[in-house]
Amino acid sequence: MQETIIEFQSVSKRYGDHPAVQELDLQIAKGEIFGLLGPNGAGKTTTMFMILGLIEPSQGHIRVMGQSPYRSAIEVKRKIGYLADTIGFYEQMSAKDNLTFIARLNQVAGQHLDRRVDDLLDLVGLSSVANNKAGTYSRGMKQRLGIAQALIKRPKILILDEPTLGLDPKGVEELLDLVQHLNRQHGITVIISSHQLDQVQKICHRVGIFVQGKLKAMGSIKDLSEQLSLELGHNCSISWHQEAEVDTVALDGLLKARFTPSRISWGQNSLSITTTEFLTPQLVACCASQGLPITQVQSNELTLEEIYGKYFENEKDRSKSTTI
Repeated sequence: MQETIIEFQSVSKRYGDHPAVQELDLQIAKGEIFGLLGPNGAGKTTTMFMILGLIEPSQGHIRVMGQSPYRSAIEVKRKIGYLADTIGFYEQMSAKDNLTFIARLNQVAGQHLDRRVDDLLDLVGLSSVANNKAGTYSRGMKQRLGIAQALIKRPKILILDEPTLGLDPKGVEELLDLVQHLNRQHGITVIISSHQLDQVQKICHRVGIFVQGKLKAMGSIKDLSEQLSLELGHNCSISWHQEAEVDTVALDGLLKARFTPSRISWGQNSLSITTTEFLTPQLVACCASQGLPITQVQSNELTLEEIYGKYFENEKDRSKSTTI
């Protein structure tokens, strides 16, 4: 069983009458990459700030590596690196000087400071431009310098708020590769908040979907897809050669008798079957046993974007029914 590094127990945060986070129960395991998803105002930033000890919850308990982030604020902050969605550096200073200044603020020992700064610049791929002014850096280079800054304390946890915002495709790929390297090779637990769902899907072990301050779903992409499929149904599409003569009436009756699908749709040389559980291998085997010359099979495994969209569709439906 994986060790829990961050734990929320019935945590709520209110700003006046506005509930920013409601009854949040969340455990993040040591060594995982966890994605926080949701629109603006869903509670993601408040959740990150509570981990950092910058905001105290209205109720409930939070533990970061066994400590309270607001009662043991200094100790917890030493263990967390944070990259905000907007980064500021001294533009006229070199990247190395910027990082050295931050290292001194974080009380990195003098005799090890230069080595630490050089190692971090090498880690994030900026050694060759270490003496260039930060103002000459591209957005992607500044993001990598920001990660180096967040790592200066040798944190156990790294929190990234929209780290790929404004990056070109190459910059996105390089930054995501760096995050995965930090996680795999250095064992850093990463929490990433992003609206770029395809990027989150690529690197996160698990995600939490926030809607109006509530954690509506949590798990791996596979787990969330399976959960939704129970509600929405698994879909299997089968195509065959156009020249083939198929007794669709007989096959329709056979499939309904064996699998009791919730829906069968027929195309010119294809069929689509929706079932309440994953039956694609059995459906294909049944069709093949009837001599169907199958050319293609597609089975739905929802993408993170589809999962995200479905949860918000469900929430809108609930809101409408409540209003009515």
